[in-house]
Amino acid sequence: MVKLAGGTFIALLQLGVRLSNAAYYADFSNFTGKVVYSSTVCEIEKPVFFVYTQDDALFVVTRGSTDDADFGTDAKFTETVTDFGVFHTGFYNAAVYVYEATKDYINQWNGPVYFVGHSYGASVSQILNVMSYYYNSKVNAYSFAYAPMPAMNLAADDKIQDRLYGIVNDDDIIPTLSIPN
Repeated sequence: MVKLAGGTFIALLQLGVRLSNAAYYADFSNFTGKVVYSSTVCEIEKPVFFVYTQDDALFVVTRGSTDDADFGTDAKFTETVTDFGVFHTGFYNAAVYVYEATKDYINQWNGPVYFVGHSYGASVSQILNVMSYYYNSKVNAYSFAYAPMPAMNLAADDKIQDRLYGIVNDDDIIPTLSIPN
């Protein structure tokens, strides 16, 4: 179960959605926390992302698709097989990029770590959560994925399925594009 920092589960979900939206504009000025790291250069398999802290929690916020480089990553439909699951290649490589840049923040943080994002960012967030567990199972990490595109096989989350939250609108075709997922 999620160990909350500074509020209820619903408040945490609302904060995650607001942070995911703020990532599209790179504007966190309406929040009480602090951006401690940002990467705003967007390339294929290198998404825009932010490391944000608030209420003793660390958030890794990955922006969703907005430009050709993002859509290029979305279109890398091949599979990457790892020791901890099978992943959509574009999202996996993007997650590796974000993880490499944020792993010191993640591993040194004493409180909960939340990976959040919308669409492309949501898919990357789910993989980041799996990677984080695989590389350091002591990290108290969760992901809040808002309208994630299919990113991994069902076995990838077996050990942490109670730490992955996907929020999907039934009318949104994108999260349901892959029948196996």
